[in-house]
Amino acid sequence: PYSVHYALEANPHPGSSQLNDFALYYQFALLDGCRITPLARSTRESAGSSLAKVKYMDESFYGEVINIFSHMQPEIANGTWLLAELRYMIELPLMPVEDDPWSEFPELDIMCFKLNEYWKPSEEGAPPTVLPFDQITSQIARGIIKTTNPELWITTTLDR
Repeated sequence: PYSVHYALEANPHPGSSQLNDFALYYQFALLDGCRITPLARSTRESAGSSLAKVKYMDESFYGEVINIFSHMQPEIANGTWLLAELRYMIELPLMPVEDDPWSEFPELDIMCFKLNEYWKPSEEGAPPTVLPFDQITSQIARGIIKTTNPELWITTTLDR
């Protein structure tokens, strides 16, 4: 419905607005009292406090928060939006142990993902790389399973 174009774009789409090129970046944001620190601002070698579960179009996606920023786009949205830039892990539909003991505890939201692989932003079915921050539903914890072939990430949500 709405579209924007860069100021230097040669042939902008009719009816589109020029993209406001100003954004304010944050060191962290709070979600249910927990600090989410984007990877771009993290001083540790770990993505720990950058890991998040996102709800988009009634589907859950899991990934790393790269940046948190606010942006105002006149003529399209009223006010300033708090936004998150994310990269999403690629889910693996398998469990690393026999008989899947976690299936009896869906509230743990145990998921497996390809190790060090992410959705490409242009890939069909990929969620947007930038979403409103309030679409983050919880932080997640992530570990590496090295006893499988291939090795994989395993996650659980940190819902309260």
